[in-house]
Order: sequence, then C-alpha cells, then structure tokens
Amino acid sequence: MIVLPEIVQVVSQLLKDEENCYLVGGAVRDIVLERDIQDFDFSTDSDPRKLARKVADRLGGVFYVMDEKRFTSRVILQQKSGSPLVMDFSVLQGTLENDLQLRDFTINAMAVEVRTHERIFDPLKGGRDLQERWLRLCNPLSLVDDPVRVIRAVRYATELRLKIESQTKQSINEGVNNLNQVSFERKRDELFKILENPNSFSAILLLQKLGILDHLGCDPTFDRMDQLRTYELLQEMILPSGKKSGLDYFIAAAFLSAMFSVKKKLSLLMTERNSDGHTRFQLDKFTLLTSRESVAEKTSLHFLDVFSNDELNFIQLFHRKESEVNLLLTKVGEIDDRDVYRFFRHVGDSGINLVLLALAKVASKPAVDLNQDEWLKILILSTRLFGTWFEHPEISQPRPLVNGDEIMMELKLNPSPMIGQLLESLKEEQAAGEIASREEALKWLISKYNQIKTI
Repeated sequence: MIVLPEIVQVVSQLLKDEENCYLVGGAVRDIVLERDIQDFDFSTDSDPRKLARKVADRLGGVFYVMDEKRFTSRVILQQKSGSPLVMDFSVLQGTLENDLQLRDFTINAMAVEVRTHERIFDPLKGGRDLQERWLRLCNPLSLVDDPVRVIRAVRYATELRLKIESQTKQSINEGVNNLNQVSFERKRDELFKILENPNSFSAILLLQKLGILDHLGCDPTFDRMDQLRTYELLQEMILPSGKKSGLDYFIAAAFLSAMFSVKKKLSLLMTERNSDGHTRFQLDKFTLLTSRESVAEKTSLHFLDVFSNDELNFIQLFHRKESEVNLLLTKVGEIDDRDVYRFFRHVGDSGINLVLLALAKVASKPAVDLNQDEWLKILILSTRLFGTWFEHPEISQPRPLVNGDEIMMELKLNPSPMIGQLLESLKEEQAAGEIASREEALKWLISKYNQIKTI
C-alpha cells in the first residue's frame, strides 16, 4: 500500500461515493523518490471545480478556475515556511490509461487512486525509467502538443540526474523552434523553476547547448556564465545546505567567516518570495542571463508583460549600477557611514543583491588571478554594507528628525522640490552622525537654507 501525504487524505474524504479521483504526475514520482512535494495534480471523472472548491473551503486555501472550458481548477495553500502548496484539479481525459499517455514523460505518467491507494498505476513503465534513470517521452507528439515541455525536459534531466533517451533527445532538438509558439510568460515560469534549484548551472549549460536560451530572452557571455556558476556556489554557502563548497578553499573559507554574523538574515531575505512567487536568488540568476542590450529591448522580448515593475526595475538597476557597485567595493580606504547611506539611498534593499552579484564577479576569477588581500578587503566592505542594512537602519535608512511640514513652518516656505532636497540632505547628516537631535536638525536646516539662498 502506498503511503500518501496527509493532504491527499483530505481530498479522499471529500469525494462522493460515485466519484473517482487519482493523484497523478510529478507528485507520484516524488513519492517514489521520497522527495518533498509542493505541487499536487488530481484527475477526476467528476466536476473538478466543485471538488477543488470543497478542498479550498476545508483547508482554508485560495480557489480559482484556470481553464473555464476544461474546468481545470487550482487551490493554493500558504505554508508556515512561506512557500505555497499548489493543488491542481482537472477532468480525467478518457480512461486513466489514456489520461496518462497524454502526459509529458513516463516518470510523470503514474497515478494512485486516492481512496484505496493500494498500488501505483504505471502503464508506461515510468517507475522502471526512474529506477534506470531514463527520461522518456510518453508519446511521439508530446513536445508538439506543448513545446514548453522542451524546457521541462532539461529541468527533469538535470534535477533528477536522468539520461535523455535517444528518441526523446531527437524530439527535443526538433522541438526547440516550436518554443516560438509559446507565450513568454510560460517560458519564464519554466525557466524560474530551473533557477529555483541552487544547482541550476548545469541545466543552464544544457539549455544553452540545445539553443533554448535564445528563446528565453537570455544571451549570457562566457564571463556571465562564470559569474552565474560562482553566484550559485556562494548561494550554497549562504543556505544551510551543509555541502562542501566547490570554490577555492581560501575564497570559500574567507566568505563563510565574513558572512557568519549576517548569514541567517541574508538567507531569509534572499529566499523570501515576492508577489510573483520568485525569490531574490532566482531573480539575480535570471538577471545574469540577460544583457544590457536585451533589457533595453524589453518590449520586443515581452519583459513588460511578464515581470512586475519591481522585478523589471531591479533587472534594469543591475545593468545600470553594476560598475558603480564594483568600484565601491574596490575603493581605496574604508567606507564611512555617509558612503553607506548614499549607497542604499540610491538602490534600497536591492543593494544586498547587487553586492552579492559583485562578490560573485570577483570570486569568479581564476584563483591564481585573485589577490587574497583584495578579496579580504572586499569581504570586509561587503559585510559592512550587509551589517548596516540589517542592524543599523538609522544609518542605511534613517527617518528624518523633522518632517516636511515642520521644515516649511520653520523656514516659512511653500511646497517645492527644495523641501525634498533638504530632507534628503538632513538624512545624510543624520546617517553620518553629524546630527542627533531635533534641535540640531532645525539649526542645521536653517544654516543649510541660508547657504542655498546665497548661491
């Protein structure tokens, strides 16, 4: 008897006597592999909308219909970890065997009846392919029916360490150009699933080799690919993976030592999901796959349609500020509180991402070309920036001791851009430690205003 996750038992309890429902696809595969499951697919011979609605009501999830014609529905549950748990419900396509034959790969063409769960239905021998580590199409038209499965094939092959069966490999090569028929949004979603893996570099290499990256708005240079690989090695050290780093020993040891005090907060910030469900790690890696030129041509690549304003702004910010951040970290001498304030004033919390990306660029140099003293200095400056952002908001993002209304009242001014300029200047003086009280702030503002008037 197959041991199913508790959440499947809930679905079973909500079925009517005459209804049949099967857990299908990747969830069954992951049960076989004893992997954590975040996505559940159910096929039923009843109305999936009604079943999904009952599940959402029972578990307190969000329910919506994804396909009005086929009644395909989704339930999203928020977990304590912060990551969503997704449950999709669809109509069984003919018999169970017919339904499974319409799926992408044999490893995803297994099913379990949710009531009895006595055995796994596996007509296409997906279990055998898993055991023998093969990735095989369910049918010759699988990639024609949905070209985005070409990207998915790369994800499965690299994440599960599968060999791509020869006929499947040929179909992938033939199906790459069909990606032009797929919306950029769906292609982005598949790519971001790859980028969620802390070890996505091998998948990116395979995407590049197969010519798939060209269809994803990505055109990385050799240097960018080196930077991406190094970024993932730094990511592994930030996350509590426990794996030995693939970086040079000195580079890795110095990085771990420098990040010790901020590692936990850094990990939480970088793995937090935004409104699009993406983490900062994912967005950083995607950004490295783009170029300044491709981002400038964002309209033709449909960037505006598939990225939120915040994500698009960050991608543009990186290409605009990359050189400036590299210069800051290699600055002769130490940086003071005023430097730190000015840095974060212009980039906000995106500065954390920008510094990590800059560290990856420096560490991607061959070990023989990396000056150890320079690496230590850059790490000291980086941790100074991180530590100030996390522990000293009075420096990185100070609140002005007086507000705009008080400035206008004290200086007898009307609303104007000058008020904002005075506030920004005041915050910088506070960050630098030159002003510590409201009285000092007012005195400084009067002096500053008198200076401006005489210019």
